[in-house]
Formats: sequence, C-alpha cells, structure tokens
Amino acid sequence: MVRLWLVIGCSAMLWMFGTIAPAQTSAPVIVRSGDHDGFSRLVLDLPRRLKWTLLSDGQVRVLNLAGTNWTFDISSVFTRMQNQRIVAIANTEGGDGLRINLGCTCEVEVFWHGAAMLVVDVRDARPRPNNPVVPGATKAPALSETLGQIASTMAAATLAPLLSEEVLEDETSEDGKMSERGEERAEKGPDLGPVRLQLSRHLARAASMGLLTAQDAPWPTSNALAASAERATDASVPEKATTDRSGSATHSQRQIRAETSIGADILPSLADNIIAETGTVCLADTALAVESWADGGRFADQIGPARARLSGEFDRFVPSAGIALARLYLHYGFGAEADQVLRATGVEGEPAEIAAALARIMDGEDAEGSRLAGQLSCDSTAAFWSALSYSRLPAGAPTDDNAILRTTNGLPPHLREYLAPQLARKFTAADRPEMAERILRLLERDDETASPAHSLARAEVELSADRVDDADHRLADVVAANSQSSAVALLRQIDARLRDGRMIPHDMADLAGAYAQEQGDNPVGHELTRAYIEASAATGAFHRAFADMARLTPTVPEDIRRRMTDKVMALLADNADDLTFLRYAMHVRAFSVAELAASAGNAVAARLIGLGFADVAQAYVGTDVQGVDQRDRQLLRAKAALALRKPRQAQVALLGLIGEDVNRLRARAQSMVGAYRAAHLLYISGGEDDAARLAAMQAEDWGQVAALGDEDVASLANVPDSMPDEAGSVLARNRKLLAASEAVRASVSGLLTTRPVAHEVAN
Repeated sequence: MVRLWLVIGCSAMLWMFGTIAPAQTSAPVIVRSGDHDGFSRLVLDLPRRLKWTLLSDGQVRVLNLAGTNWTFDISSVFTRMQNQRIVAIANTEGGDGLRINLGCTCEVEVFWHGAAMLVVDVRDARPRPNNPVVPGATKAPALSETLGQIASTMAAATLAPLLSEEVLEDETSEDGKMSERGEERAEKGPDLGPVRLQLSRHLARAASMGLLTAQDAPWPTSNALAASAERATDASVPEKATTDRSGSATHSQRQIRAETSIGADILPSLADNIIAETGTVCLADTALAVESWADGGRFADQIGPARARLSGEFDRFVPSAGIALARLYLHYGFGAEADQVLRATGVEGEPAEIAAALARIMDGEDAEGSRLAGQLSCDSTAAFWSALSYSRLPAGAPTDDNAILRTTNGLPPHLREYLAPQLARKFTAADRPEMAERILRLLERDDETASPAHSLARAEVELSADRVDDADHRLADVVAANSQSSAVALLRQIDARLRDGRMIPHDMADLAGAYAQEQGDNPVGHELTRAYIEASAATGAFHRAFADMARLTPTVPEDIRRRMTDKVMALLADNADDLTFLRYAMHVRAFSVAELAASAGNAVAARLIGLGFADVAQAYVGTDVQGVDQRDRQLLRAKAALALRKPRQAQVALLGLIGEDVNRLRARAQSMVGAYRAAHLLYISGGEDDAARLAAMQAEDWGQVAALGDEDVASLANVPDSMPDEAGSVLARNRKLLAASEAVRASVSGLLTTRPVAHEVAN
C-alpha cells in the first residue's frame, strides 16, 4: 500500500512540473524564394495552418499571421531572387508576419499549398491586350499581324463564346447520354459537349497542378455586345466592371488562363516572328539578341548569381533561369557550357532549341537541321546565324547579305572577332569571295592586327583569286603563330602547293604528320593525315608514304582514303624513278585498283605500257568511267592489247571513237591481221606516211608506194624476175641482161644512197 502511494505521488509531481515548465522558443521559420517568368515566389514552411491577412499600403504589403510570435529567417531571400519585384523584406514589429516592399506595380497572391506551406506570389501586372476579342464578334486577322498574334486572336475568337460557366457543367449523364441541354445545342449546331467535357477535365488538371488562375470578371451585357459587334474595329472589353449580384444587368463568366513557365518563354518569341518576302517564317531579332544576353559587367560577377537562380523552391530547376544562364554563356562564346546547362535543366521549346543550335556554332560545329536552318533570306539577325549553321552554304540559296553584314557589325567585339572569320570562310567555300571580302573588311576596320583566324580567312580569299604567292606567305605566318588556326592553315598551304605542282619541303610534311597526330579522330585530323601522306609522296619519300597509308588508312573515312590514294598514285606515276614506280604499281592487291580515279589509273597504265608491262596495265583500265577520261582509257586498252599482240581486242576497245590517233591504232591492228591495204588507208588518214608506205609495200601496191614519193623502191620492185625468151643470138640476150643488171644495180645504189644503213662500230 505504501509503495502504491509513493508511485502515485511521484506521478503527480512529474505531471505538475511538466505543466508548469516554460515553453521553449521554437526554431525560426525559413523563408525560401525563387524567380520565375512573370512572378517571384516566397515560400513559408509553417508548423500548422492558421488564419492570415494581407494588408496593402502603397508599395508595401504586410502579411499578418494571427496569434503567432514566430521569427522569420529572411537571410537567404535574395540569394536566388533578384530585387526587382521585391526590393526589401523584413519581420513585422510584433513578430506576427512579414513586411514586403514592392518595386513594381505587381499583383500579390497568397495561398496555401500542401499541409502547411504558405506561398506568396508577386506577379507582374498582366498587360491589357491591344485588340481584345468580344464574345460573339468575329474579325479576320490583319495581314500585318505576326504569327503569334494571329494564333492568339484565332484561339480567343474560338474559345471566348465557349468559356462560360456552362463549360464546367457536365452535359452528359452517367449512362453517357446527352442531357436535354446538350440535345438543344445539337439541334442548333455541332455537338460541342464532348469537347467541353474534355476541356473542363484538362482545366481541372491544370488547376490541381497550380498552373491555372480563375478570376471573376463580367462580360458586357447583351446590349453592349450588340453595340460592340457594330463597331468591331474598336470594340474592347471593359477593363473592370462591378459584378451585379442580382444577375439582371451582367452575366458573370470565368476568365480562365492555363500556362506553363516554359510556354511563357516560347509564346513571346513566336509572337515576334516575321515572314520574309520568300515566304520563310523568320525568327525575331529578340530571339537571337546575343549582344543583350549579359549586363556588361564582369563574367565572374554574373555567372555566380545566374547559377544560383537555376533552382527554385522544392529544389526544382527553373526553366527561365536555365535559358538565362545558357544565354549568358553564349554571350561570352562558351558553347559547351551552354549546352550542358540546357541538358541538365531539361528545358524545352523554341528558346532552348535556338540556344542549343547557337551552342554548337560557338563550338565550331554546324547546326544543320536546327531551328536556324532556312533563314538565309531573312532581313534580320536570323540570316547571320543561319549562314553559320551550315557546314557548307546551299548552292544557289538566296541570302540577305545586308542583314548578315548588319548583324556582324553589331556583335560584341569578342564574338565578331571569333565568328566573322568563320562566316567569311563559309562564303569563300561557297564560291562567294566577294561577300567574304566584305565581311573581312568589317574586321579590318576595327582591328589593327589581324588574328590568326582572320589571316586564315583572308588567305582563302586570296587563293580563290589565284593570288597564290600572297596566300602562301600569309598561311606560313598563321602556321608559325602556333594558334588554333595553324593546323588548318598548314592543310590549306599543302593542298595549294600540291594543286600547283610546287615544291613541298620535308619539314612541312613532317609538321603535317605531327598535327594529324595531335588532332586525332576528327575531320581536321583526317584531312591532315591525307595531306601528310600526299606531301610525303610529293617529296619523293614514297616508301614512307605507302607504309603510312597502309597503317593509317583504316582510321580515315572512305572518301578521304580514296582521294589520298588517287593523289599518291598520280605522284608515283609522274615523279618516281622506274624501279620505285614498278615496285608499288605492280602490287595491284595493295589497294583496290577499280576505286582509283580515272586520271590516276590512266597515268599509271600509260607508264606501265611504256615500260613494257601491258598485262599489268590492263588491270588499271579495266573499268569504264565517265567523261573525257573514258576516251583516254579506251585508247590505253587498245595500246595494251596491241602490245600483247591482240589486234581483235584492240579493235573492240576502239569502237565508237574517231580521230587521227584512233586511226593509227586501228591501222596497227589491221596490219597485225594482214589487212595491209586497209592499214595503208588508215595510216594515210592518220598522217603516218612512212607507216602507210610500209603497208603499201606489204600489200605489194607499188603504185601507192610510188605515189607516196618512193619511186626508187617502186622502180626496183617493177624489175622482172626473169628475161623473156626472145629470138636472136645468145650474145644479144646477154647484152640485154647486162643492161638490166646495171639498171638494177643503179637503182639499188640510189636506194642505198637515199636510205643509209647504220653500221655497228666495233669497240
């Protein structure tokens, strides 16, 4: 019993001390913040829901929370939010709320979210539309309106008569049949019930996501609507009207607008798009205003706050902040960083697509197929960026040169110096050196010393004008500068020298090999590999050229490999000594001979035939080609066949060809088959008199031999083989034989005199 009383007493004392213990001070409420497109947001995570009031005094809003004595931690409010809409924030004197100073004529909205999260939104005042749509009145959009205005006008004209309080009413019964109201509407026009039901469901979903704001605002009365329809050109919705609660004077409707933060970024840029004379829908200058995407301060001072604004409440990425940060990077030429921001934030829409395309351009890549494509004819900034987006400008595509030059001149100096040489090179490659010249003049007007990229672009213009010496010296200076443009400059210098057949030093070829190794597996690296091997062959180092070609061929694209093989084989045929030439030309399996360019294959085959290797030459001319090289190829086939004593094959190879050179080859073929008279005629048509005379002799046509001016041979050939039997003494016949013999000896002597015989001289 005593023990029981002790337990009860202790329990009572514990209860008493617990009830009279002073309450501990609660932790401060942290106020989080974030900037969004069109509004700034404050978030208060409170212990519980309670009644709140919002008082207004000019540009000051006071948020009071009834019956509280909390402390609000506002130290990090302006870390992720600029002080534009909210310029200052402080605790109230009584400790029961916040005092918010506004820096704009903004709307302040307070609402609960979740269990006990109080949200304060400070929104920009919505501008009143210039041409509001009155329900019941229709008007065709003017041609001068932009695409965005046309779209918004059509959407408002379509939805305004439908978005009434009746939209949110379900006009279908539970069994799926239409109500009487729906049947009446079906008699009057199309069945819009399912459409309205679907619309109401989507609006409800938008409201549950916090993307929809409903605001009471009455439409004008029916009389006002009728009057407005008569003056549709200047009709306007009253900016504000007093709701007639009796319902007799006005008809209250819900004005509903659902949007996402991404959509708020996209629509303004679409609304500014313009249409060029060619019918192209051109991007607005505001969507590509790279020069205005920074505030002019130091990069280090801007990048930190911009990155801090990337995430808002709930640690979610803010799309508008992602676009702003990417644009900041692009303003300073950081393409890879801008692309990384866009990927990390997952921003979508036209601004993100444009920023991604610009990021690739800043990294020196092309952006073909992006939103920038097809804008060359636009009289705006879009023409400039569209030209940079192509790896090679489309042939014959119209361009607005003045717009491109205006944009080039308006770029910040660091971007103009970086992008203008690239653009000039694209126009030079498109056979537009005059436009490249105009672009480079803009740089030369401001810069006293040309950058290596500028000098490279200038050298390419000089090469297009066949000023090869000036270009070679300028390219040598760029190579010596050891800059980012040096590798491409060396490539252009080697190609120009190979094209003109000028000498290439050994150290130039070695430097190309070093740059090829440094560039690695990229387009410039592949081209430098080709230039290195071709330059090695041009210096006479064929052993190294063929060894490196066999080693590096698998690493380069197919088209570069073919061009490289063609050039090396052409250099081999033209410059190599006989032994070196035969060493590599005889190994037809080292590469596919059929893939050789026609000119290179013909050159190798011609030299092989001249050296007596006609059978090997046939492999180089075995395939048909197009153009002028086909004729040369047929002639080489015929020469190889004749060298191999195959006259019929030679005649087949010459089918369809005409000309003196063709007739000479046909004559040789005819001679081989014994058709000497035909050969004689062909030699005459080919201008080969000596060969024609020989063919006439072989045909025993001494008249033709004499006609060709060789009377001695003809007279000698006309001497009878024997003297005819005649009457008379033996002495008389002998005298005649002696006379004939003297005539023959005289003819032979004259023939030997006119045609001396070479005698071998013994050592």
